[in-house]
Amino acid sequence: MSKSTALAITAEQITAVETIAAECRQNLANTEQPFQAAFRLAELTTRLEAAITDQMMEQIMVLCGNPLGFRTDRDGKPNEYGIDVVRPVFIEATVRGFRTVNNEFNIIASRFYGCKNGFERVVKTFPGLTNFQESMAVPEIAKGIGLVAYIAKWELNGEPMEYQRSLKRLPDGTPFDDRIAVRVNEGMGHDAVIGKGYRKAYAGIFGLLTGHTTLTPEGDVSDSIGVDSRPAGVRQSNLFSDEPVSSPVNEEAGVQDDKVAEYRAMIDSCTESKSVGPIAKAAGADASLSTATRKAVMQLCTEKRKYPNKPKPKEAEPPGDPPEVDLVRESKLNRDRLREALSKAKTPAYVEAIRKEANDLWGSGGLYDEDCYAVMKSSTETGEALKAKA
Repeated sequence: MSKSTALAITAEQITAVETIAAECRQNLANTEQPFQAAFRLAELTTRLEAAITDQMMEQIMVLCGNPLGFRTDRDGKPNEYGIDVVRPVFIEATVRGFRTVNNEFNIIASRFYGCKNGFERVVKTFPGLTNFQESMAVPEIAKGIGLVAYIAKWELNGEPMEYQRSLKRLPDGTPFDDRIAVRVNEGMGHDAVIGKGYRKAYAGIFGLLTGHTTLTPEGDVSDSIGVDSRPAGVRQSNLFSDEPVSSPVNEEAGVQDDKVAEYRAMIDSCTESKSVGPIAKAAGADASLSTATRKAVMQLCTEKRKYPNKPKPKEAEPPGDPPEVDLVRESKLNRDRLREALSKAKTPAYVEAIRKEANDLWGSGGLYDEDCYAVMKSSTETGEALKAKA
């Protein structure tokens, strides 16, 4: 970068970019007038693209792949990202409030992903937030997944708030695991798992503060590149996760008998119905399973929950077709029950409880993707209607 190029960027130009980006962030928070917000965001984004000149991007490219700037999944490779990819990601990061220094975001698969440093800063400097306190437990690691309990408390404009991820109980007394799930790569120690746990915790708090629980993708390049980033087992489960998968299984592949047999052995070893849930979640997140295999394992989990004392099949018998269980009907019933409950919701807290139950049912195989999406869509509409009445 030449001295003349640096001087070509004036303070007025930088101020203009920051002003437009601030308007974009404010517009993103507008949930009461979605159509107006959409058109306004389109206008602001167009202005921001025009305000960021090629001279600006030349300097931003100096920070690309720089430890002091932001990392990518192509750092040091012949096919490093060019300005055509970095520019839209830089604009998105700017609009979301993430800075281009201190590794606050990464570029993975040509897309923006918020990192721990970025989420931590935007949370702890959120306007009106004070007295932030947090605590994270030692992670429990098994089968490639680390489960981490976390709690944070703070005040927002003087009002106390809390974010907690731990072992809990549903209103009917049923226990469920709400701890943060982290994919554990080969060679990853507890400290690294805790670091990823904090990233996900801050992302969740950021969603809580802004009201956009699934808006900002989170991740870092250690999830997708390098020898140490190969999955040690199954990857984490998240209904709305944007995390890229490096080697997805062919969704058209048939049932993988060896995988079914492996999960069948784990399911048969369960002595209580509640022990089946974690296995179902692991299967739902296992990137090595085909769609047909995952459905077969979910059928086995459902049958085990319904008939926990059913005798195991003889070991001499080869694994055959999974038992015929009407999972589709069960998913539809759960969908209709949750949507009916939403129709009677009177508070946002009740709506959030239904969303959590839907997510848990999805993780255990009791709610298919399309039915879970229908519940989430209804909960969003109900939440907006309640806000309008308030």
